Amino acid sequence: QTLFAATEGMDSTKPLSVFLGLTIRRRTSAGAGPIAVAVELIGDGAEPLTLATAEVGADALTVHATVRVAGGTQAPFAPVSVADFAGNLSAAEDYWKTKIEPARGPSVPEPRVMTAWKAWLANSLVHVRRDEAGLLYPQDGVLFYEAVYGYSAALFCSMLSRFGLAHHAKAYLSSLLRMVAPDGLFTLNFGLPDHGALLVAISDFYLITRDDEWFAEAAPTVEKMVDWVITTRQAALANQTQGSKTHGLIFYRPYCDHADPEFSYLSDTYLVLGLEAAARALQASANKSSGERVWRAAASYRRDV
Repeated sequence: QTLFAATEGMDSTKPLSVFLGLTIRRRTSAGAGPIAVAVELIGDGAEPLTLATAEVGADALTVHATVRVAGGTQAPFAPVSVADFAGNLSAAEDYWKTKIEPARGPSVPEPRVMTAWKAWLANSLVHVRRDEAGLLYPQDGVLFYEAVYGYSAALFCSMLSRFGLAHHAKAYLSSLLRMVAPDGLFTLNFGLPDHGALLVAISDFYLITRDDEWFAEAAPTVEKMVDWVITTRQAALANQTQGSKTHGLIFYRPYCDHADPEFSYLSDTYLVLGLEAAARALQASANKSSGERVWRAAASYRRDV
């Protein structure tokens, strides 16, 4: 079975078609006669489609059925020719080779590992949704996870920068930065670690690419994110006992499966890492004095953690 998706010209704005190629072979003992086989495609919201009816012999390929499923749940199944199937498969393969081959991921002698991380990367890129305004949403997946979890999305951007795919990271980070709240807080379906992870991802991108023009646009939002951590910690410290186990930590929702506010080392350590990452990026840019300020705040926070 071969299953893939394609659009006209591999343009993501065009309607999506799913192609299914099915080959049936029979392994049997010598002298066994052919067996009649009917191949039927059944799916939700569509009439069953008989793709082929044939006899499968002892060892020969007898059925190669293909089907196109147009975008939309109510679209009917329709057969396509072998030539149409092959042409679209070739276009899809070329498209993904162009996307994946520039990636500088792990290099190991085990072919399955090399194939797996490339397949994972392709799968992750597929899950990025674009809205009508042009915002990009790096979603965790489909169905249950068809949402952007800020923590995962930020880690994905860091990975893309480190894998040599910074142009993707730049596009996604630009969209995520527009989702930062006016007060500087960034949480998106996960929890407080989102905030620190996004600061790390921004720093990773900038320190790897040295894209000064992009960082100059991002820096005011980075400063707001930093200030949210500093002012929130100051408010917390005003009501905490010096020397307590939670001194200097922030009481907030840690992640999506723990919706109630809580002291969480996961949250605070990510905020520390985020401040340190922001300081490195600011110091490497035209914001050296601001970087020094953030380093001092990060050092104080790290001591409390």
